[in-house]
Parts: sequence; structure tokens; C-alpha cells
Amino acid sequence: MKNISKFTKIEHVYRQSPERSHAGFKLILYLISLAILCTSAAAEENTTEYWMNTALASKYNESLKAFDKAIELDPLNSTIWSFKGQTLTSMATFTGNESIYNESLEALDNALQIDPKNPQAWDFKSATLMSMRRNNESVEAVDRAIENIGRYQGNQTEELSGLWLTRAVVLQQAGRMNEALLSFDKAVMIVPEYYDARMMRGRALFNLGEHNLSIEDFDAAASNTERSPSAMAHAWISKADALMKIGKYEDAKAIYDKTIELNYSADAFGTGTYYLARGWQGEGNALAKLGSYNESLQAFDKVIELRPYFVYEAWCDKGLALSEMERYDVAIDAYDRAIEATAETDSPRAWIGKGNVLDKMGKHDEAIKAYDEAIKICDRLLVLYPLNGDAWYYKGAALKALGRNSEADAAFAKADNRWFCS
Repeated sequence: MKNISKFTKIEHVYRQSPERSHAGFKLILYLISLAILCTSAAAEENTTEYWMNTALASKYNESLKAFDKAIELDPLNSTIWSFKGQTLTSMATFTGNESIYNESLEALDNALQIDPKNPQAWDFKSATLMSMRRNNESVEAVDRAIENIGRYQGNQTEELSGLWLTRAVVLQQAGRMNEALLSFDKAVMIVPEYYDARMMRGRALFNLGEHNLSIEDFDAAASNTERSPSAMAHAWISKADALMKIGKYEDAKAIYDKTIELNYSADAFGTGTYYLARGWQGEGNALAKLGSYNESLQAFDKVIELRPYFVYEAWCDKGLALSEMERYDVAIDAYDRAIEATAETDSPRAWIGKGNVLDKMGKHDEAIKAYDEAIKICDRLLVLYPLNGDAWYYKGAALKALGRNSEADAAFAKADNRWFCS
């Protein structure tokens, strides 16, 4: 999931905070906001890796010290405890230290003991529980936030839409897709122009094969031309991806072209590079579908030059194009480069692609080994994330290649209820 702005809104929450009589609390709150704003500025001047590995943890620690000072001054203030809990959740997420989630829940439970109707505390608790994959409890928490929206200090309409979006995301993660779609609908009904809600409902519909309906959401998300180039590119590329699924390759290529031409220079955190690479990747796939294989290879090489985190996918796409050109030895090399470029648990697609090429070359024993490797990787991944649609899909593809059709059909059926699929 993820880049969901709903769960990275500390600064927004601080601005929405109700006025407090205690001057010390207001001063501490101001210093925390300033620290976060300074951190954001520093991040723009450095690489994403620098932000993640150096600045982030230290700034979280500074913020937590400030919260502890604020709690010392005003221990029965539910708002301070809520913000501390939300900060601990963010810290756990970005540092990978999941034990911190328990500290977050303690802080949020303190907030709710003081004020059981604090909607922000329930909202933050829902996000924390979702991060811990305690989905049913997360739904209950967000429902409590929705019940108490009248207590929210700020734009209650926007916040209510955001809470329904949170509810949809949790239900989606739990595999409860029909309920998730109803919650997405509520979020969009309340604020039709809500970009995140439109994009996420569109992606859910896309994953369920409702490509024409997803296009409507992506069009709505792109309708505000004042959005950043990255936001526009996200909506456009998502629409183009849906057009590819329904065979409208020329229309999709035209949209990928538009994303490549956008000026991303003002976008922070390297997002421009990401979407530029995604545009070239889509361009390559569209060109391959149109039979322009040499041009498609050039597009994939552009992606690889930009070195986005998904360079693995570009090697896989290049391998597929080379295979269709019957350049099998070079295709094998591309799939091997894909395997080298990513973590083992992300590589089943490359193993399946390699198996397919080996099969075409008549190297059936080697192909079987490649398919078996893909299945082993998927099985390891599904122990941790049993609802991961990609893993079920790729397992099904490998089983089908091996002629194990009934097992393949069962895996594909589970992929159809996916909450995450590329």
C-alpha cells in the first residue's frame, strides 16, 4: 500500500488541533510542528535513502521527547497522547521496528481513557491496528471515529470522507472486497473530488477486473489540472494501465507519452523520477503490444537508466519482449538481471518468465526448476501475507505451466479476491 497521504498527515493534524489554555502545551506543539517542517525541507535536499536512514529516526526521537515534555505539563490532555501515538506508529512503519506499534497503542489507549470520544485517537488507533494486520479491530476503531466525527476540530466533511477511505483500505486488506467497495463509495459520495479516494477506489476496481469503471475514477482524479505533475502522472498512468487491459493500446500509448513530457523538476522526494520511469515502462509495454519491439526495448532501457526501485519489472518486461522476438538467450539474461535486481520474495514473475523461455528452447528440465522456484517463493510469501494476490497469481501461473491445472485454478481463484496486485 503504499504512499497513502491519509497516514502521513502529522503536520495537518497539528494545524487542526484545538486551542489549549496551557501556554506550555502550545509552545511545545509549535516546536514539534517546526521540527517536522524542517525535516521535510531537509529531505528535499537529499536522497530518499538519506531521509529514511539518517534524518527520519532522529527527528522522530526529537518529536517524542517534545511530546513527553508536553505530557509532563498536561498529563490529562487526550490530544497530546493521540499525537504521540500517531508519531510512534509512523516511526514503527518507517524504521521497520514493529515492536514500537505496541508503544503506540499504549499511548492511544491513554488518550481514549481520558476522552473515549476523541475521533483522532480512534482514527490513529485504526491505522496502527491496520499496520499490525489486526484488521477487524481496526475496522471497529475507525467506526468509533466515524461515530464521533462531530467532535473533530477542523473540516468535518473532509475528515469524514477520509475515515470512510481508511475503513475501505482496512476492509480491502482483510479481503472483504464487497464491504470495501461500499466504503470507497461513501468516501467518494461525501467528497467527489477527493483524489486519494478516487485513485484507491479506481485501483480496487482495476484489481477486480472492472477496468472501465476504474477509468472513470482515474479520469475524475486527473480532472484538477492544478495538481502536481506526479499526481497527474499517477492518475494518467493508472488510466493507461486500464486501457491496456481492455486492448486499447494506441490510446494507452498516447497517455504514457503525456506523462513522459511532464515537467517533474519541482516534485519532492524523487517522485518525478518514479513517474517518468513508469511512463517509459508503460510506453515499452504498449509498443510491444503494437508489435514495435525494437522501440519497446529502447523504452525499457530508459527505465533501467533511471534506476527506479521497480527496475526489476523493467527487466521482466524486456525479457518478455525479447522472448516474443525469439531472442531467447538475451531474454534469459534479462530475467536473470531481474532476479539479481530485487529481493527474493519479489522475484516469482522473473522465474516464471525464465521458465517460459527455457520451455520454448526445449530445455524442459531447467524450465521445471524455474517454475518450482517461483512456487517456493510464493509459498514463503503467502505464509506472511495470505491475501497477497500477486503471490497467488504467480503461483497459479507456475502451476499451470507445470500442467497442475486444478491447483492452478484454485490459486487463481484466491487471486481474484486480492487486496494487492500489480
